[in-house]
Amino acid sequence: MFTLLFFSAALASSVDGKLGFDAILPITTPQFQCFKNLTYEFYIARVFRSNGNLDNTGTSNIVNARLAGLATDAYLFPCFASGCGNGTDQGKRECSEKRAILVTKSISALRAAGARIDTLWLDIEKFAWKDDKEANKAFIQEMIDAAKGFGVKTGIYTAHIWWAEIVGDWKGGADLPLWWARYNKEESMDHFRSFGGWTAPTIHQMDGDIEGPLMTRLALVFLALGVSLSTATTGIDTIAAISSSSFTCLKNNGYHFYIGRVGQSNGGIDKTGVQNIKNAWAGGMSNVDAYLFPCHSSSCGTAKAQVQATVNALKNGGAKFGMLWLDVEIYNWPSNQATNRQFILDMVSECNALKVKVGIYSNNNNWQSIVGIDWNGVSKYPLWWANYNGAANFNNFKPFGGWSKPSIHQYSGDVKGACSVGNVDLNWYP
Repeated sequence: MFTLLFFSAALASSVDGKLGFDAILPITTPQFQCFKNLTYEFYIARVFRSNGNLDNTGTSNIVNARLAGLATDAYLFPCFASGCGNGTDQGKRECSEKRAILVTKSISALRAAGARIDTLWLDIEKFAWKDDKEANKAFIQEMIDAAKGFGVKTGIYTAHIWWAEIVGDWKGGADLPLWWARYNKEESMDHFRSFGGWTAPTIHQMDGDIEGPLMTRLALVFLALGVSLSTATTGIDTIAAISSSSFTCLKNNGYHFYIGRVGQSNGGIDKTGVQNIKNAWAGGMSNVDAYLFPCHSSSCGTAKAQVQATVNALKNGGAKFGMLWLDVEIYNWPSNQATNRQFILDMVSECNALKVKVGIYSNNNNWQSIVGIDWNGVSKYPLWWANYNGAANFNNFKPFGGWSKPSIHQYSGDVKGACSVGNVDLNWYP
């Protein structure tokens, strides 16, 4: 199958977008390069089949497509048979575990192959679904939750009629992007009719099972102008020790930056964080930063002294870093907001004196509690925004503290990381 895809955010024009396709046949890197030369810009591969097996061809296609310079996503076609997948892993466990395993197997296969994607789409079309809409809702929600547990961006592939038959008017997926299936051959979203809480799709599958270039069968899709696939940057922060080889593995799995803790909330220096920063560079990370979690105990030094100690530990340890982020979150801060504001200003001032680039880690709730939501005393510095909504974007950011937008979004926390590095926080920037 080859399906035409259209991606448009503007919606006003039928031509302001990007063309891509999905297909289940094997495609080589030179063939993907041919597609790229013919103005196809992205590819979506099937990685899990309705019979409960992984689609290794799809995973290989993703690797080949990226080598050719195309953006890439993947989709999972769920299986409903009692014996789907490995019997010991799936057939003999509770239903909720089965659904999670569909996602786990798909993501694990992608990571093991070094197949980088931006979004994992869940295929919700009329095929072996139960008549019980409540059970179907639970099935979909558990797949979504499983993907979020891995820190993987998730979307829904469906059409108005399928959604109505499978889950009715349920809006449980409305906060996720929609890949809308309607074969009207139009490179636009003009005839979309709202359903399931979606007011507009992200991708339009506009034609299917057509003969594409190189005698391939494909489906065409259109992607909105202003929305991109796999063009942004994903990274991690964690306090666990990570070797340089593990950082190389992370890089091969699509993670490109790391932020290490150096200043601890007890006033000490995190030597593991310093070493991690060195290992991250050695492992090929494109950008590496550090953060300081300030101490407010009477036994700890002043704000300026804590910055000095953190920077000295990095320099003395030979750990190069791009930015020092100051962690402003609710943890032992005094109740006096004026005092807290001055503490932050003193930390920033010392960073400037030491000629260290500085940024602020916080969110609306933390900022409100510690310094007041409207205080904008450091708004000229970059914001690392903490909001665990599972979405690798800035879409739900609400201005505070003088910031109109963040520089980095920490979008998921304490998730199982790739390459056996333990639990990590996931971060994204455009």
